[in-house]
Amino acid sequence: MNNMERRFLMARKHGEEERLLGRDFVLVCAGNFLAFFSIYLIVPVLPVFLEEKGYDNFLIGALMSMMVVAALLRPFFGKLSDMRGRKGILVWGVFLLGVSNFLYMAFGSALPLFIVRFLNGFGLAAFHTAAYAMIGDLAPPTRRLQGIALFYISVDATIATAPLVAEFMRDAWGYDQVYLLAGFLALLAFAATLPVRKRNSSTAQAARRSR
Repeated sequence: MNNMERRFLMARKHGEEERLLGRDFVLVCAGNFLAFFSIYLIVPVLPVFLEEKGYDNFLIGALMSMMVVAALLRPFFGKLSDMRGRKGILVWGVFLLGVSNFLYMAFGSALPLFIVRFLNGFGLAAFHTAAYAMIGDLAPPTRRLQGIALFYISVDATIATAPLVAEFMRDAWGYDQVYLLAGFLALLAFAATLPVRKRNSSTAQAARRSR
């Protein structure tokens, strides 16, 4: 192998290592988009649904605030994903999110809805924490900030579009159709992330050291 061929192979290898939009990266971002779209379908219509059921503002606020669980549990799931790996937490979190989205159609009383909201927050916390960690593992070190920015664009896009879709669907077909779509999209996120290869902190660190 002459010097020119060697330089070509080294440049090709470097380009592959620095590639950001690999299969797993795209699948995780797609799953994140679908999961958050499902959440932001529910956020604008649930308070109106509860008000129509006769709940007062305090109870409505308490039910909506159950999603704070997502923020409180993230450190726990972050540590767990470091110890046990990202993949299991990623897929089971979004699966739980999908199932709990469907449960909105089954319950109208306060206690079951508190449980559903808790499951929503629990599933979202698990999924989003593992997805964020996995994006950090997948992105090349020199492009990690760009990778994280693209990851959060997939969230911002849902904030801009999902509430409009939810309002239209509620007015046209009712609340159950919104909840049905939210559950279906979260299960699509489950399907999108299922092929993602298993990764944990040790394999990610080894991959970074080898670069």
